[in-house]
Amino acid sequence: MEPSQDISPNNTGPHDTNGEVINHAETNHTETNHAETNPVTSALAATDGPNLPPWLEQAAAHLLTTLGPQADLLDRQPEALTAALQWLGQQGWLALKVPIEWGGKGLNEAEYGWFREQLARCSGALAFLQAQHQTAAALIASGDNDDLKTQYLPAIARGDRQLGIAFSHLRRADDPPIEGRAVAGGWEITGTAPWVTGVGHFPEAVLAVPTAAGVLFGIVPLTAVESGDRNIQPQPPMVLGAMNATHTAAVTFDRWLIPEAAVIGLKPIDWIQQLDRRNALQGVYFALGCTQAALDRLTVLFQEKRLLTIAVAHDTLRREFDQLRQQVYGRPIDKPYAQKLQLRAQAIALMGRATQVALVAQGGRGILATNPAYRLQGEASIFATSGQTPDILAATLGAIVGKSPMAID
Repeated sequence: MEPSQDISPNNTGPHDTNGEVINHAETNHTETNHAETNPVTSALAATDGPNLPPWLEQAAAHLLTTLGPQADLLDRQPEALTAALQWLGQQGWLALKVPIEWGGKGLNEAEYGWFREQLARCSGALAFLQAQHQTAAALIASGDNDDLKTQYLPAIARGDRQLGIAFSHLRRADDPPIEGRAVAGGWEITGTAPWVTGVGHFPEAVLAVPTAAGVLFGIVPLTAVESGDRNIQPQPPMVLGAMNATHTAAVTFDRWLIPEAAVIGLKPIDWIQQLDRRNALQGVYFALGCTQAALDRLTVLFQEKRLLTIAVAHDTLRREFDQLRQQVYGRPIDKPYAQKLQLRAQAIALMGRATQVALVAQGGRGILATNPAYRLQGEASIFATSGQTPDILAATLGAIVGKSPMAID
């Protein structure tokens, strides 16, 4: 089955010169059987994706049928989003990058990317929130503290333990908002992590802190805590254009002590720069999922309005989507850095056009805050800017405006 249903105008029946269906009996029949053709209830066969374990292919249908109908609710209600996150844990899908010997699924990057694509198709908010946890779990699994692995990883694999991540501030190397120093018994942390997703969802987080010895990774509470003259204070959640239920907020640490037992390990001071270069392609999977959601929305709108113009727009975008998706998952997996940047930029540009088309096709109702097309535009704005570096910015702007960015080694 294709990534999105074919709504070719050849299958729509008679049209007038303005592209509107004139066979009203067919229109009524389509509306009556809407549930049978709704893409939210259709499984996705990744014939152009990586070679997948059978359970992972089956997961796509499970995600679409269970989470797809809840997308707008998950975007607005933190309680519903927390419940959905717990549901992922109950399925055993919150330790996907954790090695099998620790109870995880041990997925490679392409397989995990495919899962994120399918999840973003269903709910941008949940895809974004669970990514924080999956990254935190992977950092613990690759860290130096075996006691922490024993304590956390089996519980994470069972869905019994969840935690977030805070390291985007490392990109502000010239003016770090948070710093740490070695003290008796551990590391003392002072400053603010300005962008932490999952406050109120995750009781703990993996915090990255620049120190004289390198970047420290340690586990900290993600709640307000006072311990003598040491404290942690989360700020009120930011008001975002979408995904407000994820509760993204700044968190301030005043002389907070990370004991040695909670230290995952130390990384080189340029760790984030190395990671950004190695993972330049990662943001493409969310963009592909959001684009699929926009194509799904166009399918629904065509079923409602029976306009040829919507069918043509859908099929044009879908052909471009299919070609891009094949390039993303094509071999070799270890693509050159410049190619990763270009694929990510093209995916972001396509996502922007697809969500804009869905909004326009929706019409006046599209500007309602509760409309799916409006939500998708908000999700696209977050996916387009998350994890941005100067190189990603240059490539993305080039793809959007049709100009080649500066050459990148």
